[in-house]
Amino acid sequence: LVANPGVVERHIAGVRQTFADTWKRAGISDQEINRRVNQYVQNIVLRDNQFNLAMQQIVPCYKFEISTEDLGGLAKMMKMADPNLANVNDDLVKMMAQRMVEKELVFVALANEWKIQVTDEEADKELEKMYKETNASVSEIVSNPERFENFKQQMREHKIVDAILRKFKYKIDEKSILENARKSREANEAAIKARTEKNIETVKQQIKGETPKSNKPEETKK
Repeated sequence: LVANPGVVERHIAGVRQTFADTWKRAGISDQEINRRVNQYVQNIVLRDNQFNLAMQQIVPCYKFEISTEDLGGLAKMMKMADPNLANVNDDLVKMMAQRMVEKELVFVALANEWKIQVTDEEADKELEKMYKETNASVSEIVSNPERFENFKQQMREHKIVDAILRKFKYKIDEKSILENARKSREANEAAIKARTEKNIETVKQQIKGETPKSNKPEETKK
């Protein structure tokens, strides 16, 4: 599994902001809230990985004609909008911009081919559901035509992702993932322990006035 720590932290913060207050008002314990948040974020990470695997198969099926100038402009906008990208190499940001554009173009093509759309009625029902689950105000979305259309666009993208995941099924062996994570953790702990013991031994030798042994071979004096 691939999971950027920063992205995971943002997912956790977002889930807490969306659901935590509602769960607390329902009398749910902090321990259960933490479990729900972790499970929710785990599902997001699994879904993201499945989607990325599917897109690796889909994108090569299309040919793209994207202006280098447009990509450069989009990359600059991305760096200005996201402080985390300020010090990232320009070529890498351009690559990220290209992938973003390719995804959007693929989504448009698949939505047309699979006839995926979102009606006003569907959006209204989803907003009502969101209000009941999170108690968040949705009046600003309902009363603002532009925000309402953006919300419909988000729903449409979710529908496209759902359709992709239904057609590209991947089995993720969670037991193997946990086992590999355990082995990696144990290896890291062993390496840290070994470095710590070596540092302690070096300090002891320095206290005794001894010179720490070097791993370099001794030079032969002529």
